Amino acid sequence: YKNGLFLRDSMPNVTFTTDEKTCEVPERKDLKELCHETHASLPFSCQNGDCGTCIIEVEEGAENLSSMGSKEKQTLEMNSADISKCRLACQCKINGDIKFSNYY
Repeated sequence: YKNGLFLRDSMPNVTFTTDEKTCEVPERKDLKELCHETHASLPFSCQNGDCGTCIIEVEEGAENLSSMGSKEKQTLEMNSADISKCRLACQCKINGDIKFSNYY
């Protein structure tokens, strides 16, 4: 506890099972930025939630991603992705540990 804030012992861990790598990131980090910085094999196209190129399947920690907006939900449904398991990487902020793989 410092300056009125509860501090975590460590930063969130993000595991890319497709690429077999894990990294520690600051909270509220954009998943899209992290994928670019780590040269993840996840493809991106429009990067604004319209195309569905960056669909991921969240294996663990879905509750640790920012909430899903209506545009993201619509794009996932348009791509026949299961909205209970899938997200658009370009629309997510990381709030805790997650584990995911490429959907396609």
